[in-house]
Amino acid sequence: MFILNLHGIGTPRRELPASEQKVWIEDSQFLQILDYVKARSDVDLTFDDANESDFTIALPALQSRGLKARFFIVAERIGSPAFLAPSQLHSLRGAGMALGNHGMRHRRWVGLDNGELHEELVEARDRLEQLAGVKIDQASCPFGSYNRRVVRALRGAGYSAIYTSDRGPAQSGALILPRNTVHRTWELENIQAILTRQPKGARRIWRNLKLVLKRWR
Repeated sequence: MFILNLHGIGTPRRELPASEQKVWIEDSQFLQILDYVKARSDVDLTFDDANESDFTIALPALQSRGLKARFFIVAERIGSPAFLAPSQLHSLRGAGMALGNHGMRHRRWVGLDNGELHEELVEARDRLEQLAGVKIDQASCPFGSYNRRVVRALRGAGYSAIYTSDRGPAQSGALILPRNTVHRTWELENIQAILTRQPKGARRIWRNLKLVLKRWR
């Protein structure tokens, strides 16, 4: 399977840091992607960061095409300008969309001390469960930042799936799921290439080795 990860869509309602500018995409680009993947059963969609466009743009576009997605939420952002409101979380759930944890403050999880990591993985999840009224047991790593300690903490906290930014295909049902983050400069041809590219031979061995090393460092 392949997982496409998206962030903000349309005209931003806040000033974007450099790290977000490259992944904030146009409405037309987003709709083109949905039209391409809607007939493919091997593609999942996720959204990070809890941007308001998840509700105002992504949700109606997904619904009109009969698509589902998983939205990873930054707990502290809920209710803030340009981000999702609590009522919008409920609307996403009511529409059959899944929710996951993207941390409390959108920090890199590698390098946090034990108290900070607990806040990101456990306290953030507890807040989201209270706000959305649903159990949350999946997480995505902000900035793709994870290592063995982070994976161990996630498993210890009861998470069943960890979404990363490692690119390439993912194995359905695996604990760690690589995603392909969509960039603003991508054309549909880039998406098509990603969704047909299967590492083989030495390239596959090298990719698997890099992923193992990253998880065990």
